[in-house]
Amino acid sequence: MLKQEQRLIQTGKLSPQQIQLMNQIRLNIDELEQAIEKEISENPALERDNLEYNPNQEQDDYSDVNKTNDSENDDRTLGSEIEDQNDLSDINNDTDSGRELDFDITPYGDDEIPDYQLADKYGVSEERDYFPIRYDRSFYQYIMDQVNNLNIKQELLPAAEFLAGSIDDNGYIQISNDDIIDNLAFNHNFELSLEDLEILFNKIQSLEPPGLGARNLRECLLIQLKRKGDPSQDTQNALRIVRDYFSLYADKHFKKLLSLLNISENEFRKASKIISNLNPKPGSSLSGNYRRTYLIPDFKLTVVNDQINLDLNRGNLPRLKVSNSFKELLDSMKRDKNQSKSNIETFHYLKKKLERAQNFINLVHQRYNTLQTTVYAIIERQRNYLLTGDETKLKPLTLKDIAETIDMDISTVSRVTSGKYIETPYGIKLLKDFFSESMRRIDGTEISSVELKSSIRNIVAKEDKNEPYSDLTIAKILEEKGYDIARRTVAKYREQLKIPVSRLRKRLK
Repeated sequence: MLKQEQRLIQTGKLSPQQIQLMNQIRLNIDELEQAIEKEISENPALERDNLEYNPNQEQDDYSDVNKTNDSENDDRTLGSEIEDQNDLSDINNDTDSGRELDFDITPYGDDEIPDYQLADKYGVSEERDYFPIRYDRSFYQYIMDQVNNLNIKQELLPAAEFLAGSIDDNGYIQISNDDIIDNLAFNHNFELSLEDLEILFNKIQSLEPPGLGARNLRECLLIQLKRKGDPSQDTQNALRIVRDYFSLYADKHFKKLLSLLNISENEFRKASKIISNLNPKPGSSLSGNYRRTYLIPDFKLTVVNDQINLDLNRGNLPRLKVSNSFKELLDSMKRDKNQSKSNIETFHYLKKKLERAQNFINLVHQRYNTLQTTVYAIIERQRNYLLTGDETKLKPLTLKDIAETIDMDISTVSRVTSGKYIETPYGIKLLKDFFSESMRRIDGTEISSVELKSSIRNIVAKEDKNEPYSDLTIAKILEEKGYDIARRTVAKYREQLKIPVSRLRKRLK
């Protein structure tokens, strides 16, 4: 028998303002700059403050969100106020006067919350000495300069441009033939046959540097070996290895390879040296001139006389203000009691834009305040490390620890620390690098997993590459050093350090 009952359940639901704040918090400095530029272009009520920038005001403008400005120019500060909704409600009762305002509202767009598009590359900033310089010429343009010099049929040029644009940072085209053909058909209304696609791949793979446009590592190395045009036996052996036995070579099954190739160890060593001298990432060799990606730190930390100072990167972010002309127009409409129905609608449109501009400015305030609060808490927990740079002094730290310290949600701390960098005297670090698991020595002393990872890295660096250590052996060595660690934990940390298994670390004697 069905039974109905009432229950009171408390559920948490984020407000639109909280969602917008969370979205802003996860942006790094370059992404925030783009978000601000996008908001300025979409909302005419939001403007740049073109007054000369005063670095002494930066802390007031971006750190202390509760501070107010009592000067006569307070309308230009981030805390600019908008007329209270109750003061403007009397417009709804105004009569239709038939008069029109002398401006058009149609170009200003709708009132939805902007969907900020996150960028992959980091931009430029010029106000601080640790900001990088943006490169001018793109990697894609470098490729297209070569493509335009190839003898490609005119009707195939759009497909050639698509392939050139599909080359990734390492120089590969890692899209299947079917996906390439489908993408061209659906998105570019271009039909391409498999035969023409192979012709284009051969053309693209003839570009410089050798190996560019390969679909995988084997093909990349094969292109380079064939380009050598070297008839020597050593190069031909290298060609056979890559062409016919690449998986065995990659997995370092050397004894089996010697048997299949029917060559001596000395001959195999010479062929292997030729392969090892090839470039597995031909695209990266161009990064110095064409594909330079910079890390723009969101924070800069300095240590002076055992004092830690933190500076939030303001970058090229413009100072924001609510448009005075919009405020004046809204004031005049509020005072005019003889408004038409269309003017009343226009008034509410303007009011909504002004409120949105103020909300956006407040969000920028809250973002800086949240970032500062979180990073200060991290710095306080890792003070010993930041004063010395000694990784063994990093304390075990979790997102939950910081969330409890600053009385914020774990998800907020995660957004603050995700994808953001801090410049320290010991290099540029990810904020996530300050967090680690808690481990214990045999004597019960609590240590950070960072210390264990550093020990594993050092052990592997000093091992005999003819007989590299297994994970079990590494665990035993660590146990002798006083660490209480299991083999599976060694395997986990080794993988996090991107250190291959012992078999793949083995070298020829």
